[in-house]
Amino acid sequence: MAQLYAQAIALDPAFALARARASISYSQQFFETHDPALKAKARTLAEEALRLSPALGEAHLALGLFFYLTERDYTAALEQFTIALTALPNNVEVLDYIARIYRQQGRWRAAIGGFEQARSLNPRVEPWEMVMTYWMVRDWRGCRRRNETKSRAEARLTASQSRPGPN
Repeated sequence: MAQLYAQAIALDPAFALARARASISYSQQFFETHDPALKAKARTLAEEALRLSPALGEAHLALGLFFYLTERDYTAALEQFTIALTALPNNVEVLDYIARIYRQQGRWRAAIGGFEQARSLNPRVEPWEMVMTYWMVRDWRGCRRRNETKSRAEARLTASQSRPGPN
């Protein structure tokens, strides 16, 4: 895929969409391999796409994916995805990544709503991410209860140890 984008860019150096899509490809490859060269290419191509076409939604998607997949900077990624969504309303790919960030942030309702919206726009979208989010919510509630119970038990133990008792 990267070769095809490279050919398109060679034929038309001002082809911002090709640069954005190449950046997306490199970010996804970096996520799998952690090759620093791929990370550098992804950022450069995303920035070049934005320079060539600042209003191009795919360029903001590319930069958002760079932040999300390579830097784990969810705030910067969400900012870029939000800009991308204004240029690409109802874009399932953007909605999916926004929902994934909400899930990372523990914003369960927003995550589920985003996955549901993406699926309503394209029923062929696999429901796996949404199902996984439902599982996380279920497990998170249980973990939170266990942690609260553990904290209360530890507090009672500490309190009982600090009380003077018979020797």
